[in-house]
Amino acid sequence: ILFFRQGQSSNALVTKINGFDDQNDFYELGYLLNDADTFLVLHHYNKNKKLIDETKYIRVNEVQPSKSLEYGFQYAVNKKLFSGTYAAIDTTGQEFIVSLTNDGRISGLPNRSTFYILTDFVTEDEESPDQICFDIQTSGQDCYGFEMRGDTISIFKPQKNKKDTTNQANEVIFNLIKQK
Repeated sequence: ILFFRQGQSSNALVTKINGFDDQNDFYELGYLLNDADTFLVLHHYNKNKKLIDETKYIRVNEVQPSKSLEYGFQYAVNKKLFSGTYAAIDTTGQEFIVSLTNDGRISGLPNRSTFYILTDFVTEDEESPDQICFDIQTSGQDCYGFEMRGDTISIFKPQKNKKDTTNQANEVIFNLIKQK
């Protein structure tokens, strides 16, 4: 429950949420403005009204009401981790420029138009590599493992182990090197 009563700061409202570990702790819901965005903030205070921690939530502007929440999550993952322009180098040494967008579009990678980062981590065991799929849910769908190190994303075809799940035998198909 959110009460329309000012909290500890002028940009926060009192809630009925008590602490989970200590019932004397309390939470308030506020906002924070900066040049880049507006954040919804959940402030956590102890019984002496001292701020313990806060959780910031960002809005994904491009999500439309008719789209699923998954779209917003994918958009945020793409924006934070993948979007940008990359120099790509394949196994033959050929170099080309690849662009990845916040909304999952890809250009510059031959015969590919979209990418999708698998974020459902319950289907594979924890030793499995992170995965990216190109042209998901089409007849041309291909999924690969990926590993991020610094400004480089290595894309590889995962090998199958005895349990028929993927494991990380990383024969790199191409590297994407982020351009500044």
